[in-house]
Amino acid sequence: MKERVLNVLKWILIVFGIIFLIQVLLVLGALIGLAGFANFDFKDHNKMGDIKHAENIIEYLDEYNEENGKYPEDIEDVKKDKKYDFDYKTSSNENCYTLTIKAKKGDSKIKQLNKCLIKSDGSLSTSQSYVEFSDK
Repeated sequence: MKERVLNVLKWILIVFGIIFLIQVLLVLGALIGLAGFANFDFKDHNKMGDIKHAENIIEYLDEYNEENGKYPEDIEDVKKDKKYDFDYKTSSNENCYTLTIKAKKGDSKIKQLNKCLIKSDGSLSTSQSYVEFSDK
């Protein structure tokens, strides 16, 4: 009988030891996971790249939309930097536009700005995205 009690106590201690090790591993995993979150480097994703050469076009588009409630069909009248090719397209309802900018020489980056501004009775919806990619 004494042997049986000792055997039961031995198995109880083994089970408690295993449960304790599992708890330790879970706590360590949680601490490592939390430490990983502490090292995030948040960047300003709202910041657009270097598009100084297109600022006057963007200002013109914003002013035109403010005055007319839509974006213009083309940007032929706007002064453009001769070092870049500008491709401009509007949506069918002229509430959104896409401006694609590519350097004529040198830089292989293509910069694309998409912007939508929709006004209706009592509501205003805006969205903007900026993407840079390489054509290589």
